[in-house]
Amino acid sequence: MAFLLIVFALHLLYAKQGNRLLNRLLAIHLLARFGQGCILLFMVWGYPVFYKILMPLFFITPACSYLYVRCFLNGETRLKKYDYLHFIPGLLMLIHLLPLSQKAVNWKHVSQQILTGGQFSVTESTGLLPANFYSIGLFVLTSVYLIAVWWMVLSSGVIRKSKWNTTKVWLFFYLSTVSFFKLLGFVAYLLNANGASYIRNPVFIIVSCLGLLFMMLFILHQPGILYGYILLSGRPKETPGPVKVPVTKKIAVAGATTTSEQQQKYIEAITRLMEEEQPFLAADCQIIHLAQGLQIPVHHCSQAINKVMGKNFRDWLNGYRIRYFISRYPQEADTMTIESIAIQSGFKNITTFYNAFKKETGQMPKGYFEHLTIS
Repeated sequence: MAFLLIVFALHLLYAKQGNRLLNRLLAIHLLARFGQGCILLFMVWGYPVFYKILMPLFFITPACSYLYVRCFLNGETRLKKYDYLHFIPGLLMLIHLLPLSQKAVNWKHVSQQILTGGQFSVTESTGLLPANFYSIGLFVLTSVYLIAVWWMVLSSGVIRKSKWNTTKVWLFFYLSTVSFFKLLGFVAYLLNANGASYIRNPVFIIVSCLGLLFMMLFILHQPGILYGYILLSGRPKETPGPVKVPVTKKIAVAGATTTSEQQQKYIEAITRLMEEEQPFLAADCQIIHLAQGLQIPVHHCSQAINKVMGKNFRDWLNGYRIRYFISRYPQEADTMTIESIAIQSGFKNITTFYNAFKKETGQMPKGYFEHLTIS
């Protein structure tokens, strides 16, 4: 499990697909989970330096979770200036770990406290600041940000109002997973405060195992939620570059709010964004994301696509996905199913893919490629 976490985290850090801000925020969270899973091994093996490296990461992870959900809901691609204030606790932790204190740290005692009561139970001095800075500070940060995340999601109405699509399922899975592990940390701390150890509590162990089993079964039942969020498709070197959709010139009808020249400029900017950033690979790509990325009004973006391209946004977007699928299929057909390649191309389900493919090419995938081979 720790191996998967570190692989997913590194994949997100270096991925060029999707929303890079979301990729990096999620990667930080996965790295922190990896660290929490391996921290005891590092300390038992006699390498406390890994613990020092991971401590600042633990202090920015709650903020990263909050920022991830907020940017996810709002379609943001960049942090605001004041968002960097969320990372001050991590900076304080770096100062805390500076080798300015003359007192030696008893790392063996620290590892024993973590083993007995979890991360929130550390009372041993670990650096320059007071001993309780780590345990109390981390407890407060985790609690405040966890409450803030759920308050933001519930107040946004996304859970109550929107349909259960891949985007909503992923959000539910992410929030429930984060909350589950945070609550386990709180329970471990409470057990330790009452003189018990979580590793010797059968109820705690059973609940932990059931939670992990639920997550595994959920992913097996809904593998599509991983595509576009954790698993991002990267083009192999031999795969052709981004498929260019030809821009047709069409005069805008009378009474339009934008001129034909403005619409043409919008289309050129939108096309360039689609070819360079490939936002269509994200299953939740909406017209508002394109408009925000180009800083143009949503209705102008929609009007330009409708009038210049002669298609509605959904059909136009699926056209990019179909062309991307066609470019990928010959290289991936021997190792991947049509459904997997379709999901990596941005489609939420196989039915939508087949309908879009038929509408775009006039044929079903097998017939299309058979005809292509013959010709």
